[in-house]
Amino acid sequence: MDDYLTKPMKLEDLLAMAAKWAPASAAPAPTPEPMLEPSKQALDPAKVASLRSLAGNSNAPFFTQLFETYVADSGTRIAALRQAARDRDSGRVRAEAHALAGASLNVGAAQVGELARAAEALGTANDLCGIDPVIEQLEEAFDQSRLEIMELVEPRDPPRTGTDG
Repeated sequence: MDDYLTKPMKLEDLLAMAAKWAPASAAPAPTPEPMLEPSKQALDPAKVASLRSLAGNSNAPFFTQLFETYVADSGTRIAALRQAARDRDSGRVRAEAHALAGASLNVGAAQVGELARAAEALGTANDLCGIDPVIEQLEEAFDQSRLEIMELVEPRDPPRTGTDG
């Protein structure tokens, strides 16, 4: 069973699998555009470009809906994660953190994903002593990711110049 892809999927793997099974006449996928200063961004520019490429120019609503769904679902999961930590429920911490990590890594919110993995590890170990600072960092990382997502799905109009009459 070699024809499966694991999460989080990478564009290169998906394209290789598609190339293997697609008819020879299929057009190649466009090359994603690189973004500037990846180290200062909450979202992984390569992952965002990969998702934009998968959505294609004709399916912009898919791209927008994907990120809007991620923001809504992740906000709910973070609240549930915080409540599970308050309740000292390691199993719920693990489950909520696991779901949040997978979703975050799939949309390129790497810092949120890694912090969610840290919370998941604490839940798995049944050791919630250090969970509160992890959740606080996770919430900060999510807030930054959400701001970048809002820019992606609702870009601001460029500033007007004095020559636009």
